[in-house]
Amino acid sequence: KELKGEGLNVVARRGEDVGEILVFVACSDELLTKSFPLHNPCSADRIQFVHSLVTSLGIRPKSIEWDMVDSIMCLHDTDFNHKWIHAWTSRSAFSSTSTFSDKVISNQFGSTIALYFTFLKTYTNFLVVPAVLGLTSYFLGMPYSPLYSAALLLWSVTFVEWWRAQEPATQSIFSEQKLETDWWRKDLRRLTSLPMILLSASLLVALLTSIFVFEAFVTKLYTGPGQKIVGFSPTLLFVVLVPKFMAVYQALAKRLTQWELDTDSEGEEFEQARTKKVFSMSALVAYLGLGLSAFVYVPFGEGVMNVVEAYFLPFLSDPQAGEVHAMASSTAAKLNPKRLEEQMFAYTVTNQISNTFVEVGLPFVLRKVEAWRSAKKKDGMASPKKRVVFADERPMEENERLFLEQVRKEVALPEYGPMVTQFGYVVLWSAAWPLAGIMAFINNIVELRSDAFKIVTHTRRPLPSSQSSPPTIGAWLDALVALTWLGAVINAALVYMFHPWTDTKKCASTVDKMHEEIFNSTLSGLKPVEMDEYAEVKELMKTALLIALAASHGYMLVRSLVRHVVGRIVATSVRPPVSASVSSSGLGEKEDVQWSAFWEYDEGVDEIRRVVKEA
Repeated sequence: KELKGEGLNVVARRGEDVGEILVFVACSDELLTKSFPLHNPCSADRIQFVHSLVTSLGIRPKSIEWDMVDSIMCLHDTDFNHKWIHAWTSRSAFSSTSTFSDKVISNQFGSTIALYFTFLKTYTNFLVVPAVLGLTSYFLGMPYSPLYSAALLLWSVTFVEWWRAQEPATQSIFSEQKLETDWWRKDLRRLTSLPMILLSASLLVALLTSIFVFEAFVTKLYTGPGQKIVGFSPTLLFVVLVPKFMAVYQALAKRLTQWELDTDSEGEEFEQARTKKVFSMSALVAYLGLGLSAFVYVPFGEGVMNVVEAYFLPFLSDPQAGEVHAMASSTAAKLNPKRLEEQMFAYTVTNQISNTFVEVGLPFVLRKVEAWRSAKKKDGMASPKKRVVFADERPMEENERLFLEQVRKEVALPEYGPMVTQFGYVVLWSAAWPLAGIMAFINNIVELRSDAFKIVTHTRRPLPSSQSSPPTIGAWLDALVALTWLGAVINAALVYMFHPWTDTKKCASTVDKMHEEIFNSTLSGLKPVEMDEYAEVKELMKTALLIALAASHGYMLVRSLVRHVVGRIVATSVRPPVSASVSSSGLGEKEDVQWSAFWEYDEGVDEIRRVVKEA
């Protein structure tokens, strides 16, 4: 009654399970004309308008007054979905002149989804540059090439500044600009919550470092009972402890953000503040292992191995085996000089393949298993495609029957984090494995199609968000800026430490020279008292820090220049948005005579009486 009082068309039908009622709500053309007198509303506008009317009455899932409402969802437009998925097979899918442009996607799914695909397509197009540079450097260049690292820095800064300059132009496609306000009290509260974040980061670093040392050194030296089990223990520790820690920290980040903003609602500002806190920890999980390999394991691995042998192995080794671990010559043999490259391959290839299967393939498997279990539970001899038909159920037209079956399936049914993390792998560590760029490019070609496929197949249709300001990638842009700066610093240090600066086979890089003079000095019979055995280590670290500091200042100069040039280019190339139309064929989006009987037959009251009677 309340919904009909707002001028909405309402009808209830039986769901898939006994006691489940599907309440269909649609907006009449007369109400739309009154609400949108100046323009013809698109599909997303209609859905957002109906959703706002429903929620304005207090009808929300699991609310106190409406505790029987399980969820509110909008229905997929199957015709649009089929055409959209088919369009991804064409070469024009990445073109701005594509039939399914950003404006069309915005009209169908809302500006937030459209902005995500705009960002992903822009980022994928930019990845062509590091893909070509990486292939050239890998097959024709030297390891840890200074030219490749410098070009990578210029590319990363250009991409971030291009998106920063283009985002206002992108926003104008979706909605009009509106000013945002901010309060200084929020910044003060953020400062007071900083000690808790730093403490959490310190605990996470200690945990990840301990697992790294155990995996990289202890498992290579231990020869006692259960040696194979000990070899798998670091992976088990990581799988068990790190997700638990991140779950606790995410709950803490949510509480801290609520306290900072002095609100319990989870709006756009809340998400941006929480994203900064969560991604900082996720970045530690993603990149700390590579950092320890690059700046601890490879340059100082022999020294750390000797420390582990001297202080920890006597408590772990098998005394009956008579193993002796204190020989420097055997220490180097236990180290893996290609550890950094192998880690990059695992992160950029193996992990992305497994993630694609989990996101796209696994939901199919789980839904088939769940359908089989449900069918077996209801009736072991029944087909999973058959549904119970009640005696009082009126005969339906074929199109109406197919529509209800599709709705019952949907009832059973954009995140920037993975892309930003992948950007970090390319910018920070591809100097060690230049093929990371081409692997990221291939992954994103698949990711674009799989994300579109997930939206139309594995999830309910996204509700267009009602925002007072245009959508942006928000805090993720700050993360991209931080990663570009960090990439300049790390690449400078990596090139200095590992690039072969001479043509001779011995002492090719700075680290090789240090190994030659320090870790093999025992072969010459020198004693520690006769030489400062840490002088070369100190010199290496001091020089690397100075080079990293210079790279940081160079990054600021390059960013200022690129920002100026890109800003001029974007300002002169932005054209006024072109209007686009969306063909909508969903229920309630066009009046058709064949659907008039659908709104006249209501099964809701009969289903409630049936459930009460059977109870």
